[in-house]
Amino acid sequence: MVEASSIHFEPIGPDIDIDKEAAIIRGKSSSPALSMLRMMNFVFKIIQNSTHEIFEVCKGKDLIIVSHSQMGATEAEVLGIPTVNVTLQKEMIAEKLKPQTFWSKLIGQIIGKQVAKPYNKIRKVYGLNPIQSSDEIISRKLNLIPISKHVLERNPYWEAHHVLTGYWYEDEDNYNPDEKLATFLASGEKPILLSLGAMSFEEESEKKNWICLCMLLKNQGIAPLSRASKRPFGIMTYQNDDSLW
Repeated sequence: MVEASSIHFEPIGPDIDIDKEAAIIRGKSSSPALSMLRMMNFVFKIIQNSTHEIFEVCKGKDLIIVSHSQMGATEAEVLGIPTVNVTLQKEMIAEKLKPQTFWSKLIGQIIGKQVAKPYNKIRKVYGLNPIQSSDEIISRKLNLIPISKHVLERNPYWEAHHVLTGYWYEDEDNYNPDEKLATFLASGEKPILLSLGAMSFEEESEKKNWICLCMLLKNQGIAPLSRASKRPFGIMTYQNDDSLW
């Protein structure tokens, strides 16, 4: 996908389908908090073990674009290269302009130190001082948030360099579908699809609501679709190459 857009691709870390691995990890736990923690540990271990590869790739670059995992942020700091962040999860952005009580500030510091631990392991490799919170390594120049303003209202407590850009689309005027997909679309009425993502963090109490929603959608001829390691609540799932559709 990257190379098809005429962008050079440099593989880093283990040769895995991280989207699939993430779905498997999420599917093994019914606890949203535990599921998220396991997923974070999995990603952090990959980032930590890949730091020397990342460092070599960053050498000689004018700018490093850092994802919400902060991969490349520390290496860019060591090399003195400016960064721009792209953040997909609004929860990762600190509300620096929000007035805080003593207790909220204390709790924030405790959580911040825990989240910063994996990044400090990488910083130790390069002899950098430890950070107290992960937002310390987010670019102070620009942080792009590719979410539509119709879906998410910009948080008034965010600092000015956090910019809500809207969704990013790539025009594909000459797009030709895969042969299997073309055959599928031509075999009958065009399907109506509602994607529900990985559905990894739903509470047990929400299952009944999801079941009702899925039944309603199916009765309307809409196929609920989820990327998951197991079939959740009777929803149709997809894996690997199917996601390219």
